[in-house]
Amino acid sequence: MRSMMRMNLVTLLAIVLILLTGTVEAKTRMSDEDASQIMDNLGPVDPLAAADELSVGWRHLDAIQVLETYTDTSDSESLWRIARSRIDFAELMSDQEAAEPHFLLAIDEAERILANEPDNPEAHRRIATASGRVALLRGPFSAIGLVKDTYRHALQAAALGDSLPAASYILGRTHRTLMEKSGIIRRLAGLSFAAEDSIAYYFTQALTVAKGNMIQAHVEFADHLINDKDEIDEGRAHIEAALELPLKDEHDAEAQQKARDLLSGL
Repeated sequence: MRSMMRMNLVTLLAIVLILLTGTVEAKTRMSDEDASQIMDNLGPVDPLAAADELSVGWRHLDAIQVLETYTDTSDSESLWRIARSRIDFAELMSDQEAAEPHFLLAIDEAERILANEPDNPEAHRRIATASGRVALLRGPFSAIGLVKDTYRHALQAAALGDSLPAASYILGRTHRTLMEKSGIIRRLAGLSFAAEDSIAYYFTQALTVAKGNMIQAHVEFADHLINDKDEIDEGRAHIEAALELPLKDEHDAEAQQKARDLLSGL
């Protein structure tokens, strides 16, 4: 009995250490051993927390497995997490055409939440993210409906969940992408809501909510600013801020490389 209690305490301590080190920042993908600890020990006890930790550790398929094994997948708290991990996994696929069905499935999962909870900010956020990804794959002006969905759901997510900087970031990127086309093309496509001043507004909002800790927002905002010679200094400040931050998202390393490229071109 004592040996079993000792083993359980050791296991619990290992999980606590993983949680303490994993929730702050993730510079690398969680190891197989740590992921197994989370799945086998925390998963049955608190699958939602386990899924969150696996997500932080970039173990997206493992997070889905835990949720599908230990939760009611019709529950909104499970569904938006499944959609989150499905999107995160699809974003990293080398064949983005093959990734499209994963994005579409995530949209379907999030829409199932909204059928019962129309004001769920996490569901709106996942639809905005997945719709934006599919729109980029198909071409924004070939997928106008998806662009509108991206914008509408991102607005809802930002309004309903003021702690969701990603929603504001999506809005900033949407305005920036659409403003690359002429006003005539935007009007003909029914996308005349895009505005130049909204780019800075939403990137600034994203960084404010994130307390500056959002590498990709710094980089995208900097890329926008340095096109104006009067804004180069501000753009440089955002590049430097991005390079000083620790990695959290799996795309942060790529964003930091873009930041270094932008800096070398100034």
